[in-house]
Amino acid sequence: MSGPFRVLIVSSAARAIVEAAEWWVANRPKAPGAFAEELERALQLLSLQPLIGAQARNVKLAVFVVFTFPAFITTSTTV
Repeated sequence: MSGPFRVLIVSSAARAIVEAAEWWVANRPKAPGAFAEELERALQLLSLQPLIGAQARNVKLAVFVVFTFPAFITTSTTV
């Protein structure tokens, strides 16, 4: 396997990311950039290790969930 791979974020996950980021900035004034930083780290990890997530059934997608924040962000990448 070579990399980094391109990470595709499905539209529902993109909406959840935006909502979670807005919530984070509004409710965590002492660390407003923490959500974006953690998301960036998760996306970098996923691009380097695309099989780290759970394999979705019936499709060729890997699902990676970020549990650190109040909204669960699901990103998908084609494997």
